[in-house]
Amino acid sequence: MKKTDCPILAADSPPADSPLRFKELQRRMPKMTHATLSVQLKTLI
Repeated sequence: MKKTDCPILAADSPPADSPLRFKELQRRMPKMTHATLSVQLKTLI
């Protein structure tokens, strides 16, 4: 997967100096499961 295809990056992202916690990302993307979000985050790291 390309980083440009990642729904996490497509979400309303805050400025780079204010990171979001996992639960906040889940709230912003309610249709994404815990497992999918975890995999997506691991691919970004």
